[in-house]
Amino acid sequence: MERKMNLTVLTVATKEVSPERYACFTQTAEKYGYKYIILGREEKWQNFRTKTLLYHQALPEVTTPYVTLVDCTDLFFCAPAQELQEKLMASNNVVVGAQITDLHCPGNTLGHQKLKDYYDSLTSKSHRYPNAGFIGGLTAQVYSLISQNLEYIDDQTAIIEGVYQKKYQISLDCDSQLVGNVMDNMYPKGPGSYTDFVYLPHSKRYARKETGESPPVLHFPGKYFQAMKEFYTTNQEDIPVDWDPVGVVANGNLWVSWVLLGLLLLLLVVICYIFLR
Repeated sequence: MERKMNLTVLTVATKEVSPERYACFTQTAEKYGYKYIILGREEKWQNFRTKTLLYHQALPEVTTPYVTLVDCTDLFFCAPAQELQEKLMASNNVVVGAQITDLHCPGNTLGHQKLKDYYDSLTSKSHRYPNAGFIGGLTAQVYSLISQNLEYIDDQTAIIEGVYQKKYQISLDCDSQLVGNVMDNMYPKGPGSYTDFVYLPHSKRYARKETGESPPVLHFPGKYFQAMKEFYTTNQEDIPVDWDPVGVVANGNLWVSWVLLGLLLLLLVVICYIFLR
């Protein structure tokens, strides 16, 4: 018997972000049956605190017992919402995604090396540093966590320091059971030279080589769109025709600006050539 869906996905896309930039997110969310809400469409992005404040405002209105807070321009789903919900329900704590690269905590007040040493002491697993692009768990617990991070400019630094200071408990998804964070430094020769994830044709899913886990969510921190496109086309077979990861289509017709600038430079070269002959 299929379990009732008790999961809501919240994400943030402020007014500077065109729908084309998160087309992979929406296409896979709808394909796999996720209930999602996009926050901030009328808001202006200031910094990562914008995201925290929007989540804090929206969470009391969430009616499902479970919630996930995810990025949308560099993330997509690979499996039905039911799978993610069941994996969340198996944890007693809020689950935060984990990444393999060095600890990223801009503006931290405790010292980068001290924080890195702390997380290095927790586990020897390669994915052991928090990544705030995926946070999930019981709605009340997630709201409590977010409520304690309101003063931070960077949402990831807030979690990194909060765990160190024992403000709250989280479960780091070190095995990539829920979310796979695909980092650019894992592909020294570009997409195709996978050293951390492998595609399994029989299941049509990507799996972590280290753990064998196939996460229902894939995230590409640092806007690693080159790998995201390859992972998406392999996993989903077709990229959304309107996908525009860097916002060229919507953000002021950027390509037109570059063309006009090129023509202007060409004109200047011609003028200089005529007068200097």
